This record gives sequence, C-alpha cells and structure tokens, in this order.
Amino acid sequence: MASRPSEPLLNLIRAVSRKRGLNTAALAKAVDLPRAHLKHVLAGAEPLTVDELIALAQALELGPAELGALPLSSEDQAGGTAADGTAVDGTAVDGDPDGTNANPATRGTAALAMVGADSAADPIGAAANAYGNHSEQILRLGLALGCDIHLVMDSTLITESGVPKTTLAQFKERLPIRLDAAFHRTLPARSGPPDPVLRLPLHLPLPVGRHPADHALPAGPRPRRSRARGRRVRRRWWLSRRAPAPGRIGMPSLGNPMRPSPMAGLCSLFFPLLFPLLVGCGSCTHPRRAPHKAGASQQNTTLAILAPPKALSATRPGRPATAGGAMGVNEGVGIPAAWVLQGRVRPNQEAALLQADTAALVDLGAKIVRANTATYPWLSWQAHRRHQERFDQADRWVSAVQGAGLEPLMVLGPWPGNQTAAHTNAYVPQDMDAYTAWIGRVVERYDHDGVDDMPGLLSPVRYWEVDNEPDLHNSVPPRGGRSSTDPADFETPEQYAKVLVATSAAIRKADPKALVLNAGLYRPHTDSGRAWLKALLEQPGVTDAFDILSLHCYSDRDDLGAQTRTIQTWQALAPDKPLWVTETSVASQGRAPYITPQWQARMLVGTYGLMLAGGADRIFWHTLADPPTTMRRGSRLLFSTHSLLQSLADGGFQDKPAGAAYRRLARLLADIDPSTLVELPATGGRLLKVGDGWLAFWGQPEVPPGAAVETDLITGTQHPAGSTAHAPAWLSPAG
Repeated sequence: MASRPSEPLLNLIRAVSRKRGLNTAALAKAVDLPRAHLKHVLAGAEPLTVDELIALAQALELGPAELGALPLSSEDQAGGTAADGTAVDGTAVDGDPDGTNANPATRGTAALAMVGADSAADPIGAAANAYGNHSEQILRLGLALGCDIHLVMDSTLITESGVPKTTLAQFKERLPIRLDAAFHRTLPARSGPPDPVLRLPLHLPLPVGRHPADHALPAGPRPRRSRARGRRVRRRWWLSRRAPAPGRIGMPSLGNPMRPSPMAGLCSLFFPLLFPLLVGCGSCTHPRRAPHKAGASQQNTTLAILAPPKALSATRPGRPATAGGAMGVNEGVGIPAAWVLQGRVRPNQEAALLQADTAALVDLGAKIVRANTATYPWLSWQAHRRHQERFDQADRWVSAVQGAGLEPLMVLGPWPGNQTAAHTNAYVPQDMDAYTAWIGRVVERYDHDGVDDMPGLLSPVRYWEVDNEPDLHNSVPPRGGRSSTDPADFETPEQYAKVLVATSAAIRKADPKALVLNAGLYRPHTDSGRAWLKALLEQPGVTDAFDILSLHCYSDRDDLGAQTRTIQTWQALAPDKPLWVTETSVASQGRAPYITPQWQARMLVGTYGLMLAGGADRIFWHTLADPPTTMRRGSRLLFSTHSLLQSLADGGFQDKPAGAAYRRLARLLADIDPSTLVELPATGGRLLKVGDGWLAFWGQPEVPPGAAVETDLITGTQHPAGSTAHAPAWLSPAG
C-alpha cells in the first residue's frame, strides 16, 4: 500500500536528525516547537506545515538536492514505519564528519541553510528538466511532499478565464485558490500530449447556492465546508492550462481553449520552494508584465516630484545630523540560526563573526543597522521565554554594533518576526502584564542609565521597533493552517494596535528618551496595505504610541512606482510622523532581462534618491551579503541576490555593483545637511540638489547650469558633463 505523500519527507527528516545527532528534544528546541507536537509530526500523526518544514530544513540543512531525491509521485513512494527518534543521543555533533559543513564565515541570509546543492546535483530530482516547465515541476514536487498550496490570483486578470462571474464579483481584488495535496493523491496531477497541459485539483470559492452546471465536477472526496468569511460552499474541479513561460502561470477557460494569464498576489503561498521560482522577491503585489527593455522606463519617467510634508519639523525625532546618516542596512549584522543552534558556530566565535559584518558595514559607509526578531539575536518574548530569558546574544550584537560606531535599531515584540502565524493562534499575548514586564527589562538593559545595564554598554539604544510586517501576518493561516481561525481575523489592525500601545508604554516607562517605531508594513505601496495602515491609525492610542513611521518597499519593476507610492502613502496618512524605510531592495538576478547586477545598482541609487527627495530620514537596504554563489547554484532562494556584497567561499566579501554605488553615495552624503536636499525639475530624469553638487538618480536628466564633471556612481569613472547625465551619476562643479 502506498504511503501518504509526506512519508518520504518524514523519513528524510528522521534520518538526517539521527545523522546530525539530534533527538526529538534537541530538534524541537532547535526549531522552537513543542516536543510533543514534533513527535506527533515525525510519527505522521499530525500534519507537517510548511512553516515547520522551513524551520526543520534550516536546522538540518536540507537543501534542494536532498528534497529532490524524494519520489515525485505517490505511486513511487515507499511505505515506512513512523519513528520518533527519541533513542538518538541528544548532543550536537562536533566537527564535520561527512565534510558537508561550509566555512562558518560564509554566512548569508537565514535561508543559507536551505541551499548547498552541488553543481553536479539535480536541484529538484532526477525528473527535473532545466528546459522544461519549471512551474509544473515545482508544483509536482510540492504536492508530492504533502503540501497544500495556497494561491491568490489577481481577479482583474482572470475575467475571461472561465471562473464564474458571480465568483469574481465576490472576490473583486483577489481570488483565493487551494491546491489540495490529499486530493492530488487520489486524483494525481497529470500531463501529456497533444498539449503540455497540467491538470490539478483545485479548491475555488463559489457563491452560496451556485451550482456550476456548465462545468464538470470530478469524482473524488466530498466537498468540504469553507471557512472563508462565511462562504459555505466549496467545489472542486480541474484546472487545465498550457505550459507558461518561466515566471508566468496560466488560469484557463474551463472547457474552452486555454489562454495563459499572469499570476499575482502570491504572498499567501505556503510552499517556499515554489515561491522563489514562480515570482520574484517583492513582486507579490504586482502582476508581471511583458519584459521591459533595459532602461526604457528610465527614459520616459512620468513620476511627479515628491516634496517632503510641510508638517514635519527640521528637528524631528530620529533625524540624522547629516544626510549620510540615512544610509542603513537591514539585518546587516548576524549569524544564520541553524549555524548557532547546531553548534557549528560556538559562542566564543560569534563576536568575531559579528565584528566582520560591522567592519564591512563601516567600509560601505552605513550609519545604522536594524536587527529583526526573526534573525540573530532573536529578541522576541517567546524566544526568551523558551530559553530562560538569555541576553548573551543580544549583548554580543549590541557590543559589535556600538563598537563599530554604528547606531542600532532593535526590533522586539511578542513573536519571532514573520513567523508569527507559525507560533500562535492568538496574536495578542494572553498575559500582557508578563509581556510588558519583559519589554521593560529589555529596554532597561540597554538604556545606559546605570541601572541593570548590559556590561560594557557604550551608549543607549534609543530606537525600538515593535514587531515586523503585521500586514503580512494576517494573509496566512495561523499555526501553519492547523487553526480554525480565518487568516483575515488574525493580527488585525485592532490586535496589533493593542500590542503596539502596550509595548510603547513599557518602552517609554523604562527609557523616557527612547523613540518608538511601528512595525514596518510589508505592502504600503498597494491599496490593501494603505487600507491596513489607515485602519491601524484609527485605533485608539496608536498615533501617540509611535514616534517614527516604519514602512517597507520591495519591487522588481524597472521603475520607481512602488517607491513613489510608498512615499505617497506616508504623506497621505501620517505626514506629521518622520518616515524610516526599514526594508527595501531589489535582486541582482531574475527572469526579467533587465534584472542584472548593474540594474540593481541603478535601482539602489534611484530608491535612495527618491526616498531622500520625498523626505525619508533613514533607508535600510536588505541586506549586507549574498550567500556564496557555489551554495546557490541550481536554486533561486528568496532574497539570495538582494544584498550589497557577495560572500566568498573563503569567508570574505566582494563588492557587487550595488555595494560600490552604495559606498560612493554614502561618501557624497556624509557631510550634507539633510534639510538642504531638494529635488529639481529636470527633463528626462530625476535630479536631487545635494550641497554644491547634484545627484542624477534616475533616467537621463538635463545637466543643470554649473555642473562640469559627471561621475558614474557604479564604476567611479569621471568625464566632462555633457547636455544630459546618465543615472546613477554625481554632477559636480568645476574645481
């Protein structure tokens, strides 16, 4: 009898756990899950969610090569007996018995532990075809692993797809779809001639009482009641589509010839191995268009000049003394979680690794660095409760950052970063008194007032951000889908407001001089993100609870549209608050032909130029260094090419064009009064007046009178200024 789709994956996890020397208790601690629940998961008694799969893959260093070795169909899966692994010794493995461990200094993002496929290894198994339909292959892999795949379609793009118009009327912006792995096992996906068609089981909400008489329903399990906002009917039918080009997936006409359409809104996709292959980082909220010609949109920009809000004072809270103080890096100092939890990096090595990061940041010209709760040093209430309130790693982080002369922005909150929904069904802590008391102890430790301070604290930590991306958390089911709670009812603006107000009060009680930021919002450049922020600001006490507005901005488009809309959201909803863009970046590799390392550098200068012109005080690029290229070979990981530097196999760093541009821009802004920055009208591009010079940050603006020398900010080459400048460039007067 064939085993269920997830059994091969469970066998792999159990085998690698034994190989790593981790028993159930040690593995549960490494992935921050209750031991009893993990035992049930490994025994096959409870489902393995994708959030848990991510944590296990990081802790056990499961890469595409290991996952790709699993059978891709239920018929090929071998049966197995569940085991909980409790007989395995719980001590961590020292050394590197099989020679697979990489140099600890070659760290990158938290996703580093999920890569490592050798160049000779097939990243998704023997059935993979590098020239085949990538979307089909990765969907097959996800369903074979037992993962229900949740998609959100842009309803405006599928009006002629055959989906009933009454359904589209109910879901005017986004249409939720679920691909059911269990149903797939009963009626497996299949493809074949004459067309490369992939047929998948599909859950799609239908209006109450609507019977799709014009669409055949397949035989199979009985329809289940929907939990989605009171809609009680959920039907299943086939989704058939032609194989799309990479980066696009088609929604067909049911029963009619198929026409591929772009897919958008994949933020609630629950299979991270699928996510990077189907969409580019930060593109979740925008459908993909036809590829641009490189630089084409720069030549024809129609974006209006963004003047800073008049409501802001020049001496507003948190404003840096110089424009160079705007140069920040998000998660620029840290160590991958798996490396620490597995003992591959010992405590006495952590300080040196952190100092290597801070040295690289100082060399780049960064002035401020942000620490997220989901990454080192994991400053969340849940993490501290599980680990007996340990501050050693947070102390090391603060010591490294302050010792390098950098300003710290520390994020703290009840749950770890973007993993909130994986840890709780109720966002607001049940014991708010205990939570706020912990907040007070954290702030007291780093306020430099001589009372219960961290040993060796050099200066106070003044900037505190309360949690991260709450508008993203309520787009996924709580507890990885095990909860009966509708995602729309999880971490609502009302719930986050309670946490923000209480956390802010505790911070200010411990340190009256502290400055509080709201959690950086994930999609403020979209209508839904703006609506979420508006609802938050309408909650009692919220506007008084934070001093600085924190927003994020990601895009993979060859324009500054998302950046402009982010500024406009701030100016429309909170113009009296200073703005910090605490996360922003673009990739240096991607499917679109214009996405190159040079394009990333142009976008970096364009983003900083526009944000500064619009009045933002700090801008944090995500992140410091990409993982080594040898460890990314054969895979496309989320944010694996978004950084300023490239990690090398020997532990060093190498400049990317974006890093070179960042360094030159930081030097030019170093001594500039930020109140003097002003965007000038310019035909053909965007121009920012900076002291005695001009920053051409987009397109090909006309050279202003007095500019004599043009310096390319990517290469550093100089030449006499002509009639137009080519961004990114610095224009300076003669002499």
